[in-house]
Amino acid sequence: MPLLQRLLPPPLPPSIHGCMHSADDVVAEFFPCASQQCIFAYAEGPGVEPVVFVGRTEGKIVPARGPLDFGWDPIFEPDGYDKTYAELDKEIKNTISHRGRSLEKVKAYFKEHPEAIPKA
Repeated sequence: MPLLQRLLPPPLPPSIHGCMHSADDVVAEFFPCASQQCIFAYAEGPGVEPVVFVGRTEGKIVPARGPLDFGWDPIFEPDGYDKTYAELDKEIKNTISHRGRSLEKVKAYFKEHPEAIPKA
């Protein structure tokens, strides 16, 4: 299945079908860079300004490599790596992923502000 058919819901516009010579052509032309972003927010209660934790990973979209079993891991290659998320060891992926980076900020916040930890 061509890459764009996996990224865009069907039906694809005829103009896209006409320009798809190969997945590599589409990737190079339309996706020279990409970023993933995850945002967590915490508010102590109604009317309280939330604290926002943004995690971001820069990279590029590439033809699928590695297991195809989780989201767009097979087509996202983070900057500084020659492997897609799907090909990376899970420990490495979790330290550089947008989710991992955002969660690290959440953990750091609660470590610095233990009084903000909700009581059960």
